[in-house]
Amino acid sequence: MRHKALLMALSALVAFSALVPRERAAIRAQIDGELVILMRGDLWAYDESSGTLRQLTRWGYNQTPVIAPDGQRVAYASIAEIAVPALQRFGQLPSALPTNIWLWSLASGQATRIAQQPVNARFGTGMPDETYIRRGTPVWSPDGLRLAWIESVVVGAEVAHTLVIYDMLGNRVRANVPLQVDGLTDLFGFDTPRWDIALAVRASGLSGQTYTEALLFFNNDGQPINQVRLQDGGGAAILHYEWATLNAQPYIAALFSNNAWVLINPINGSRLNPPSLVERFSPRAPNAVSVYFLMATDGIGYRWRGVANGSEVLLPFSGLPEQLSIAASGLAIAWAAEDAVYILRGGKTRKIIGTERLAGDTRPMAVAWSYNAWRVQPEGILQLPTPQPVPECALATRLSIGLRARVTSFPPQANALNSQPARPSRDPRSVSLGTIPVGGTMTLLNGPVCNDGVLWWQVNYNGIIGWTGEGENGVYWLEPLAAANACPPLLPPRLRIGGAGRVTPGAPNALRTQPTVNNQISRVIGNIPGGQVFSVLNGPICADGYTWWQVNYQGMVGWTPEGEGATYWLEPIQ
Repeated sequence: MRHKALLMALSALVAFSALVPRERAAIRAQIDGELVILMRGDLWAYDESSGTLRQLTRWGYNQTPVIAPDGQRVAYASIAEIAVPALQRFGQLPSALPTNIWLWSLASGQATRIAQQPVNARFGTGMPDETYIRRGTPVWSPDGLRLAWIESVVVGAEVAHTLVIYDMLGNRVRANVPLQVDGLTDLFGFDTPRWDIALAVRASGLSGQTYTEALLFFNNDGQPINQVRLQDGGGAAILHYEWATLNAQPYIAALFSNNAWVLINPINGSRLNPPSLVERFSPRAPNAVSVYFLMATDGIGYRWRGVANGSEVLLPFSGLPEQLSIAASGLAIAWAAEDAVYILRGGKTRKIIGTERLAGDTRPMAVAWSYNAWRVQPEGILQLPTPQPVPECALATRLSIGLRARVTSFPPQANALNSQPARPSRDPRSVSLGTIPVGGTMTLLNGPVCNDGVLWWQVNYNGIIGWTGEGENGVYWLEPLAAANACPPLLPPRLRIGGAGRVTPGAPNALRTQPTVNNQISRVIGNIPGGQVFSVLNGPICADGYTWWQVNYQGMVGWTPEGEGATYWLEPIQ
């Protein structure tokens, strides 16, 4: 059935020949220049006019290429040398890796590294000793004179996020701006910036226990302009965002998880329902072919359509925006499918020989042909779909932060462990980190977060930190795990839930947000002086060589250890 469906889709593309004016293919292909392809961890260039495929880099760990507005330079992030031993030893790691930023000149065939690791960088040695910088996919300014990317400086358990702006003329960093979001205490991360009249960065994190998204705006010199809240709680989350113009006015066009595009004013944050769908095109040929995408009705991937001369056709492609590119002439489209790279020109779809995915190679593929932009037509054939309702989380949680949980035996299915509180099929930013088998146990670090009808918890499962669902539609996938009576070889606990206790005379006890001394996931929120009384809410939790209890001290709720070695720091009171 799958092959039959593919043949039907390819047959439908024959109709696309009517959408694209007939031109001499060889001449047009020569004008469009080389197609840059990311495959097998390296950059390749394909000359359509001669059918030649040549390898540009020979590293094996390069990432998504981004072509400059002039079409002569390609910027990309690349995994740093210090990460390779860990990659070769352990395979793909769940955490983000140290990366550098490179420039490739298509004219000279030379690569230049413009951002590298510090001289004291260390990776793969364990959290307390690690020092490195991870960088996201870069983005070009519209004039091609600057680059920007998100930089995360990791020093042990501490991570500092900044927006970096690089000056191409001066060959130097022009700005390095700390990223902070008003009202967000726990940050999940930042998306690749988008650049038009300003720089826009999407951030996500927790406001208290509420999943929240925001847009941060900066001018071309990195000065903050505005912050706009996008989503709070269980509403629709952003799947993708771009700068797009409507009547010459730039907006942020955001596709939400209910399949609705929304235009956001960068100045005041006001929202506008677009009169038609958001489409991608070549600025050098605005009246030629364009494409648009929506979330698939089955929730798996996107569905792309090509548009020209008032007609449209479904493309046999369901990947991400960085896996598709329109040629500068606007008369051809290239995309990286699951099996190979394809070009559609003149109503004919051709597979590029030599781009076939090798068996067992799971590295991402992407293409970059020309600088593309996005727009919304005031009127047109691109009719907006009816937004889908956002599922609510009707399931009452049975878990709490700091406790342990396990995957239930019914239904007898493993739980997915993801990098974000979302299904990867519904949110391309969420990456699968693995699965937790039936009976598998974990420590609850954060949550719950309601997203797409599922209650998500951040957990630590065998050293891998990620998000997993508690349940959906009245069915629990996780259940609380009864705590042991003691944390061997520590002293037996003397407190009890619902009772009262006090800190033994002497030094105060620290009160933390989580039952761990790991400063990456737990912070000190106060102290309980010696002799002071508190109520016991939850516990005990065994972690980091301590027995932890969740307590309420004068309205301040947190976790505090019962003692160390043979010494009790807490004692029960009647």
